[in-house]
Amino acid sequence: MQKQVLNIQKIRRDFPILKDVIYLDNSATSLTPEQVIDSMNEYYKKYNSNVHRGIYSISQKATEEYELARKKVADFINASPEEIIFTKGTTESINLLAYSLTKKLSSNEEIVLTEMEHHSNLVPWQQLAKEKKLTLKFIPVTEEGKLDMEAANKLITSKTKIVSVTHISNVLGTINDIKEIAKIAHKKNALFIIDGAQSVPHINIDVKDLDCDFLVFSGHKMLGPTGIGILYGKKDLLKNMEPFLYGGDMISEVTFESSKWNDLPWKFEAGTPNVAGVIGLGSAIDYINQIGMENIRE
Repeated sequence: MQKQVLNIQKIRRDFPILKDVIYLDNSATSLTPEQVIDSMNEYYKKYNSNVHRGIYSISQKATEEYELARKKVADFINASPEEIIFTKGTTESINLLAYSLTKKLSSNEEIVLTEMEHHSNLVPWQQLAKEKKLTLKFIPVTEEGKLDMEAANKLITSKTKIVSVTHISNVLGTINDIKEIAKIAHKKNALFIIDGAQSVPHINIDVKDLDCDFLVFSGHKMLGPTGIGILYGKKDLLKNMEPFLYGGDMISEVTFESSKWNDLPWKFEAGTPNVAGVIGLGSAIDYINQIGMENIRE
């Protein structure tokens, strides 16, 4: 198949801010193309309403666009729409996992991270490990800036219940051998979490091929708006997890004494969501697909 020839100047014109600045900080947050901005403006101008709550036309339109974006995210990483949870960002996604998964852990059980983790994939586990008297361990980094896989094999034991690892380091640029770490974790019956904040925007991701239990990433690092993030989780695992936030839309039945939770994925999406942000994220994925992930990686 012939490689697509990119018109760099045309792409540059898609980003209004580049008329005024030179921008080199994409690892912190990427810029937003006009197509994404337009899609969010259209929501506010033409069908600004809440989702999953109204039977009037613009609410139905908002719900359709919101759930269409969920399908785009699912297709982008080879998942099912019910396995895609919308959050505020990678940080909230990891906090959701940390609070929900550690509820069932006993003292002295282990969580394994690496020495190259972003604060988002360190502090939540660190604080909950202290609270619940869990053991926190770190896979070391070699002088070459890679994970010490020999040490990983020793650190992940039968006591390890969670292994959470960055796919690509935001500091070193190292692309970790995620599939190998997944094998080690699953061999010890531990859950395996990938922080994909830097990898999802840059390389093709297939959650089934990686065999991760959970994957987290952010819209603002992949040409989308701020304030929108994604948590992918295997369906059976999400079904057995307790919600992180409680409130409207995540319930199916409420009495004064008790509540029952909604189906996946809405069980984890309490309250009015960032509708415009989700729609913008869907447009960002359309834009990325148009350019092509192979071109982006190169």
